[in-house]
Amino acid sequence: NLPSRLMARQRKNRSKKPPARKAQSGHAVVNSHSKGWLRKGFDWVYDNEILAIDPSIKPGQEVVIVGEDQQPLGVGVLDSEHIRIRRLSDQVCTLDKSFYIGALSAALQRRTLPENTTAWRWVHGENDDLAGIRIDVWGVEAALILESASMLGQVEAVVEAMVELLPLEAVWLSVRQPKGDRESLGCIWGTPEPHGLVVLEHGLQYLVHPERSVDAGLFCDMREMRQYLKPHCLDANVLNLFCYTGAFSVAALAHGASSVTSVDLSKNNIQRLEDNLRLNGLGEDSHRSIAEDCFVVLDQLRRQGKQFDLVIADPPSYSNSSHGTWSVEQHLGRLVAAALRVTQPGGRIVVATNHGQMTPKDFIRSIVEGATRTKRRLRIIHQYSPPSDFPAAIHFPESRYLKCWCLQA
Repeated sequence: NLPSRLMARQRKNRSKKPPARKAQSGHAVVNSHSKGWLRKGFDWVYDNEILAIDPSIKPGQEVVIVGEDQQPLGVGVLDSEHIRIRRLSDQVCTLDKSFYIGALSAALQRRTLPENTTAWRWVHGENDDLAGIRIDVWGVEAALILESASMLGQVEAVVEAMVELLPLEAVWLSVRQPKGDRESLGCIWGTPEPHGLVVLEHGLQYLVHPERSVDAGLFCDMREMRQYLKPHCLDANVLNLFCYTGAFSVAALAHGASSVTSVDLSKNNIQRLEDNLRLNGLGEDSHRSIAEDCFVVLDQLRRQGKQFDLVIADPPSYSNSSHGTWSVEQHLGRLVAAALRVTQPGGRIVVATNHGQMTPKDFIRSIVEGATRTKRRLRIIHQYSPPSDFPAAIHFPESRYLKCWCLQA
C-alpha cells in the first residue's frame, strides 16, 4: 500500500541490476538513487537500492548505511520486507537508551499541548526522525506501536527512555504484521488499569483502551477540529456520520448543540460512544444513537425531510457490511452528495479522510462531485491541519495523510 510516487521509484530501480559489491562488516552499501533520497532526509531504503550488505547482519539488527564512496549515511535497522532499512539516525551511532533519550526529548520539545489534555502523540514516526516508531500517550499509560517486527530489538532501549522522561505507569506494545494487521503484544512494562482508563481532551473525558493500539478510542489528530467547531455547535442540530466512539458528538453537546444524531455501523462503537456521553453527563434528552449503515440512515433522513445545521463525515478508508463494500477513494463523492441532501441551506459540512493514498486532488474532486450531484454550492471556510503532536516533515511527503475541510453549503 505504498503511494504511487514510491511505487514508481521502486519500479524505476527494479530494472537496474546492481553491480557486484562487497560490504564491510556491519555495513550496507546503497546506490546513488538511495543516497540522494537519504541526503534529502527520506529515511527508507528499499531492497533493490542495496548494492551490497554484510551477510552476517540479520533482520532486526542495526546496520550502518554507506554510499558507493563508503561515506556514511547513518544507521538503521534491517528488515526483510519491501522497506529493507529504516534509518533512525543520519549519524553513525549506537541505538541505545542514550540515543532514544535524546530523540524522545527532542520530540517532547516540539509539542505544545492545550490545557486539560492528557491524550496525545509523543512520537510520529518518520516525522520525528524515528522511522517505524510511534508512541501515543494515554494519561499515565503509553502505547508503543512498531511498523515492523524487525523493530522489536529496539523496544528495551525505547521503553527505558520513555519511563525516564515521563511518569508513566504502563507501556503497551503492538506490531504491524506483514499483511498489515496489527498484533497486540500486551503490557510490556508497569501495571495498567484493568478496564481501560479515562483521558482528557480540552477538559472532556473519554474512555480509552491503550492495548487496542490504533483502536484505543480517540483520534487525537482531530483534536483541534473539534475545538474549532465549538462556536458552530451552539444551538445546532448536528449529524455525526461514521461516529466511531463519538468524540465529535461529545464535543458538540458540550459546546451547546441542541441535538446530536450519531451513526455508526458498529454496535460496539455505539456502546463506547454512550459510555463517553455518560462520563461527561451528556446526551440524556438531546442525543440519538443509530447503529446502521450510514447511507441507509442518510436515505431515511432525506425521506423524512430532516435537515441539520452541521454534518460531520469522517469515514474509514475501507469497510465491509451486508450493504456492500465501502472505499473512500471510490465512494466519497457519493457520501458528500448524500450528506448535502440533509444539510440546511447555509449549514456546514465537515469532510475528512486519513487515507494517505487519496491525493488532495482526488479529495477535492470527490467534494466537487458531491456538490455537483446535489446542485449545491460549497465554500471552504476552514482547511484543517493536525496539531503539533502530529508534525509533517517536509522531507517525508507521505506524512501529509490527513485531509479535512469545513465547508458552508
